[in-house]
Amino acid sequence: GPVIITGNHNNQFVDGLMLLTNCPREISFMIAQKSWDRPLVGFLARAFHCIPVARPQDMAYKGQGTITLEEGSAKARGVDTHFGTEVTAGSQVDVKGHPKLLKVKEVLSATELLLDSVASSSLSGSFKVQPKVDQSAMYKQVYQSLCSGQCLGIFPEGGSHDRTDLLPLKAGVAVIALEAHSLHHLNVPIVPVGLNYFRGHQFGGRVVMEFGAPIMIPEEIHASYETNRREATEELLNL
Repeated sequence: GPVIITGNHNNQFVDGLMLLTNCPREISFMIAQKSWDRPLVGFLARAFHCIPVARPQDMAYKGQGTITLEEGSAKARGVDTHFGTEVTAGSQVDVKGHPKLLKVKEVLSATELLLDSVASSSLSGSFKVQPKVDQSAMYKQVYQSLCSGQCLGIFPEGGSHDRTDLLPLKAGVAVIALEAHSLHHLNVPIVPVGLNYFRGHQFGGRVVMEFGAPIMIPEEIHASYETNRREATEELLNL
């Protein structure tokens, strides 16, 4: 039946190869569109029925002018900016020097944005825009795969060669499992897997692969998801 395998992402492409050769199930991995578009990688990804994912960070572009942020304020002011043509609601701005991305709630004018959250520091700097990406086609493919009883491999980036334990569940993985039940009445267990490379990226190094116990989502969390998605997702992440 349908299952999601997820874990730390240490070694791009090698992780997938290790799982494919050590897991009895055929796995359809979610892979960045940027990798999918490469000739050799794309050929292999299609052969193994991978699912391409367009990532906003791969589509980022430099905005004109500079942005000024004020700590504690949800408004961003621009100098020589063209927010009306370069930015849309739902996109994110990456302001140089600010520790995190800022989601745009509304474009007020060519030089003013209303943000979804307040700035954590005051500064002025250049910026990049990560556009809002329509992922509906990708999610449709994901749920078709799960409905046909396939095994879905999801490896969010940000793992480390030095981590030997299983990493916490990521929100995106939780949402996919919860949505599969909400939309298609599928109970999808989540199997965490950890890969620890003893010599990092060096060829021929030893690797230990650890599969955790399947995470079975309780019915009460599925019921909660129908009325409060954020709270239900948090409950699942804290299991």
